[in-house]
Amino acid sequence: MLAGGTGKRLYPTTMAINKHLLPVFDKPMICHSLSILLLMGIREIGIITSSRDQQRFKDLLGDGSHIGISISWLIQDEPRGIPDAFIIGEEFLDDDPSCLALGDTLMHGSGLSSFLNSWIDGSKNARLLCYYVDDARPYGVAKIDPNGRIKSLQEKPAERQPGLAVTGVYCFDSDVCELAKMLPISARGEIEIVDLCQIYLERQKLDATVLGRGVVWLDLGSPENLLDAANYIHVMDVRQQLKIGCIEEICWRKGWIDDDQLSRSAERYGDSPYANYLKKILETSA
Repeated sequence: MLAGGTGKRLYPTTMAINKHLLPVFDKPMICHSLSILLLMGIREIGIITSSRDQQRFKDLLGDGSHIGISISWLIQDEPRGIPDAFIIGEEFLDDDPSCLALGDTLMHGSGLSSFLNSWIDGSKNARLLCYYVDDARPYGVAKIDPNGRIKSLQEKPAERQPGLAVTGVYCFDSDVCELAKMLPISARGEIEIVDLCQIYLERQKLDATVLGRGVVWLDLGSPENLLDAANYIHVMDVRQQLKIGCIEEICWRKGWIDDDQLSRSAERYGDSPYANYLKKILETSA
């Protein structure tokens, strides 16, 4: 998970705090991205952030053992592009296939857990999750054939147009670290995820899956989307009495932690509404 960067689109707010620690209604932004990996069944997670911010993230998540996962902490002090995650994380990945999630991504919807599990266990090719948007200018855009094979990729089109935006979740094979090292520096002074994906596209090893109706995806990197996400989560919380992105609940329902461990997590949050929610799901399951 990549949780570094400067968060310039959110200045002045992020001049003092890493954007992935900003609240999205009732929890830090990074919890929403982390929940995506947990829903996939991924339990070994490397989180990349700056040396300045790393201790703040550790205060929040620790080593993950309290929720039945393992978190390794990696450093990126200069924004060098999304594929730099694979260069920094090469030792952590140890030649295994991997999934990369950006720390400012929110997904929610009926059946999302089953969908993500099938997606990660599907094709052996590199895979992108895409989402239809009315204005694709802020995103990388994929064009796909009826079989889900990507025909072309475009980075942030200049003109307003609808299209399939590439979300911040990617799966790659064990070649990705070596390929990331070969990428050229772009005009922005970084290596680009679209260039990495282009290599897989040229090798005919790049597939796409479109998130369907009933699933919400939000890039949390702009003030407008932060507000939309907070309002959406609040409505769902009030109407359904269920929390979105509750990492403790996900791990408990997956059987990675038991009732006692969930209870200790609740105690960790004092007398907050979040703690009371964890206590409530324990009581209702008894």
